[in-house]
Amino acid sequence: MRPGVSASTIIAARVHYSDYPEPRSIEIPYTADFSRWRLPEPRPNGQKYHQEPGTGVRLYYPPAFFHHNGTPLFGLLDACAVLIEGEFKALALLECGVYTIGLPGITTYLKNKETGIRQLLPDLQATLVQERIKHVYFLGDADTCTNYAFGRNAAFLANTVRPDGIKVYLPNLPLSGPKGIDDCKEKLGDGFGAFFTNVIKEAILL
Repeated sequence: MRPGVSASTIIAARVHYSDYPEPRSIEIPYTADFSRWRLPEPRPNGQKYHQEPGTGVRLYYPPAFFHHNGTPLFGLLDACAVLIEGEFKALALLECGVYTIGLPGITTYLKNKETGIRQLLPDLQATLVQERIKHVYFLGDADTCTNYAFGRNAAFLANTVRPDGIKVYLPNLPLSGPKGIDDCKEKLGDGFGAFFTNVIKEAILL
C-alpha cells in the first residue's frame, strides 16, 4: 500500500515486493526488461533506490498509462504533461486521469563528463516531440522552494524547450501541508480535486 495510490493501480502497474537486491525491496517495473527497486531502508550513504549498473536514467511510463487520457482535468491546459519526481507520485496522478511522466529523481538533464555540457534527458525530449506537448507542469514537493537542485533543473528545462514553443509552469504545494502530491491526495480524500485545481490555477509560468 502507498499513500494516495489505490491497490488496483499498484497491481495494474505490476509493483510488488522483491527479495532483490534486499529482502522486502519494492520492485517497480518500467518496461519488460527494466526495473528500479525501492530499498526497505536507506543505505548509510543515503541511497533509497537501486537499479542495475549502466542502465542510465529512464522516465517512468507505467503499463497501461502511457497515452493521453482525453481532455485535461483540474484546469490543466491542452497538450500538457505533468513532470514529477517519483514513480508513486506519478501513479497517484495517473489514476486521476492526468497525463504524468515520472522522473527517477529531480534531474531533467544529463551532463557530459568530459565537456560538462548539459543535455535534456533523451527520453524526455522524445516524449515531448512524439506527444506534441506544449505545456509542462514541473511539480515538486512542498519544500522545493528551498531546493536549489529543483530550481536549477526547472530553469534548464524551461530554457531548453522554450525554442520549441513549450511553456513550463511550476505548481507549488503549500509548505504547511503534506510533502508530496501523493500524500496530499491521501490526506484530502474527496477534497483533493478542488485542492489540485487550485494548485494548477496558481502555477507560475517560468
